[in-house]
Amino acid sequence: MHRRPVYDRFFAIPRRLPPVWRGALRRLYKAVVPQPSFDLDDAMNWLAALKNGGISFGFPEDLVDGGPRSVAILKHDIHDNLDRAVGMGHAENARGIHGLYFMMGPHELNRTFYGAAHTWEQLKAIQDMGHRIGLHLDPFDALRKGGLYEFIGRTIADFSRAGITIRYGNSHGDSKYEALGIRQQDFFAESMGPLPVADRNDTSLVLHAGKCSLAHLAKQFGIEYWVDSRVFRHGERLQRTVYVSDNAGQIRIRPQGPSSRRFEIDSTFVSESVPLLVNSQSVILLHPQWYASRA
Repeated sequence: MHRRPVYDRFFAIPRRLPPVWRGALRRLYKAVVPQPSFDLDDAMNWLAALKNGGISFGFPEDLVDGGPRSVAILKHDIHDNLDRAVGMGHAENARGIHGLYFMMGPHELNRTFYGAAHTWEQLKAIQDMGHRIGLHLDPFDALRKGGLYEFIGRTIADFSRAGITIRYGNSHGDSKYEALGIRQQDFFAESMGPLPVADRNDTSLVLHAGKCSLAHLAKQFGIEYWVDSRVFRHGERLQRTVYVSDNAGQIRIRPQGPSSRRFEIDSTFVSESVPLLVNSQSVILLHPQWYASRA
């Protein structure tokens, strides 16, 4: 069993602090403590091995009407570092691999660059490489900023003014709420799971559960596809996919597949993961801020 990293233990302490204090503490920690990262070239070599093994990197549309048998939807949630997202986009494009880059609306995690002219130029550069831009929605934060639909409408308008059309979306989790049993997927009627018996009378959970609709996001805002661990089109779930995520600083094939070492992609993981993902539909989540070139 892996010990929890210092980062996780540190941020378990101030979860009850006001958001502005939490954010300041988080920024101070990251400024003082060197942050771990995967080697970007190792990640690209792994994706290339998947491609060479017969996996086609596609988009949610490729899951419709059967699609290719071995297809992977590669998605990237952009948080603190847009520069690394651009670097990842170039590295993938050089290997003929393209994916979805999910950008947040105004948020604590992008407060230093959201809305800047250079930010829109960078996002359009990613799009011009053949990648596609989506909305990375924090539903908890959106509720604090006037309501989920209202927040999405304002954010979509920001992107539209910059010349970026949003057809894809996904959810940002928040560990402090998840620890209370409030899950980001439960905001939407189509993706919510059954409420645990102990939570059915929990006001904080019941107030948000199933109150919004992915079908409405498609109709009202043009967000046709919702790409979390499951993929939805206009609110209807598409084929079952294998979910691969680096959320814990390890690339893990869920639910029972192999995991890489923390912030390391070695030959053992590559050799074990390729056969498992060939001949399957998969969603692969990689966070660009965790990948840096060693060259």
